[in-house]
Amino acid sequence: MRSASVHRGFTLVEVVVVIGIIILMVALTISVGVVVVEGSEVRQTETVLRQLDTALQEWQTHADRRLTWGDSSTGAVYDMQRETGTESPVFLVTELLNTIARSSNIQNIVAGIDPDFVHTYRREKYPEWIAPGDEAAMDDIWAVDNIGPTSSLGLAILDAWGLPFRIAHPGCVDGSVGCVITTLTVDVDGTVRTGIENEYGIAKNRQILFVSAGPDGEFGDLHLDTPFDELSDEAMEDVREASDNTYSYAPSVERP
Repeated sequence: MRSASVHRGFTLVEVVVVIGIIILMVALTISVGVVVVEGSEVRQTETVLRQLDTALQEWQTHADRRLTWGDSSTGAVYDMQRETGTESPVFLVTELLNTIARSSNIQNIVAGIDPDFVHTYRREKYPEWIAPGDEAAMDDIWAVDNIGPTSSLGLAILDAWGLPFRIAHPGCVDGSVGCVITTLTVDVDGTVRTGIENEYGIAKNRQILFVSAGPDGEFGDLHLDTPFDELSDEAMEDVREASDNTYSYAPSVERP
């Protein structure tokens, strides 16, 4: 006499366990995928930052001097002129490219940047990454109106997250026009530290620092002019936002 085969189905507990394992595996796969994509975007942005730095170094080598910037109220003429009392476009890569990309050798370097990161736009129209009326983007908007007298097109290099790069210029040097060292902070390279450096990181060796806001799209503020233990909750949030910024080189972040 043959014994009857017994077919036992899954219990409710077993079904729940299997579903839980599947959900966990899917979540892990998604999180790993996000990390991989984000890492790839960081690497792509770092590559563009190095290319921008190469373009600037090529310009300075050809000119046999460093790119200059300064306040127009001093009466001095600079390569990149800051307007007094305004959030100036000299802190934008857009304006820097307008200054240095007139020579063919610089244009060739810019042409080597992945086209996905290079954008042109018309002076009379806000590019899609600018929100009209957004006060935080007013300096970007101003740069749109200062592309150059001979061209209706502007050139911008965006990071992997679709936002413009910014620049932290090294401070001025004692004895240069409009620069007097009194009680201001003087960094190890002998320059007077700027407010932008306090926000983004101290430019080293008198070398321009290119900055991307990183995955969160927020540049934040490192508040390097304030001791860490004196930061308010709001300032700590600024520091957190700045923690994922991507740079053309590792800046100094020494606190007082």
